[in-house]
Amino acid sequence: MEDQFASGLRNIRAAIEIRLKDSGIEKQSLGDSCRECTSAIPGMVIIDVGGKGKIARVTFTRDEVEDCSQTVVAYCVRLKINHLINELLA
Repeated sequence: MEDQFASGLRNIRAAIEIRLKDSGIEKQSLGDSCRECTSAIPGMVIIDVGGKGKIARVTFTRDEVEDCSQTVVAYCVRLKINHLINELLA
């Protein structure tokens, strides 16, 4: 199960980075709450994304992350990523 979570998180981070670049946000920062978590698999992950002088935050549940272990196709995850990008572009 741990591999599924790690893979899903990598895929979500990559999807965010691609959307940032596609939106013209080249300089960016991406950090998540997993580094500070004491549990091997946290119940949720908070990702802070910086770009265009702004910072936006998005939260994914463990289930959402694990559902993305192959690819990011879950509608709710894609919607959250799009909302995040729109916050940075606003």
